Amino acid sequence: MKTKGELIIEVLKAGRDLSLSEIVDYLSETTGRPIKNTEVSPVLSKLSRPDKSEIGFFIQRRKKPKSPYRYKFVDEALEMTTQELIDLSHKTGKNRFTLENAVEKYPGIKKYVKSAMVNAQGKASDQLPETAEAAQEAAAAENTEESLDHEFNEVLRTLAAILSRGLTVNLSVNIRLNYE
Repeated sequence: MKTKGELIIEVLKAGRDLSLSEIVDYLSETTGRPIKNTEVSPVLSKLSRPDKSEIGFFIQRRKKPKSPYRYKFVDEALEMTTQELIDLSHKTGKNRFTLENAVEKYPGIKKYVKSAMVNAQGKASDQLPETAEAAQEAAAAENTEESLDHEFNEVLRTLAAILSRGLTVNLSVNIRLNYE
């Protein structure tokens, strides 16, 4: 019996742009039993995130205003066999199809892979270019960090100005950063 992840990969391999509910409907038809969105959502989330699964580099996740996320394999990934895509979704295993194998066999997918890949020795490799989406995320994170740095420095300048006037200040700082 196939896992939900394997079934999700099979339905996306058809090349259509699908919402979560459309994927769930297909899985319900295929398995012959009712499946809920809550059963599929975490698996789909894991598969579509490059930091969780290598196959995530090749699954486009798009959201239009007032509509659910839509999932689709990039066209270049559709050249891979279903089994290669399934093997790419596994983190370990005998004869695993790795991201490096995929890029070597299908050079057209290089543009979707982050440049900060880590090779087997744990060293960063810049062999593969960053995806446009990854570049935008990195730029947004950098802008956020710069903005936080600027705001923090502004607070420190104000505090230094107050202290330079000889005032006593009791300061308590709580910082909470959440990165996704």
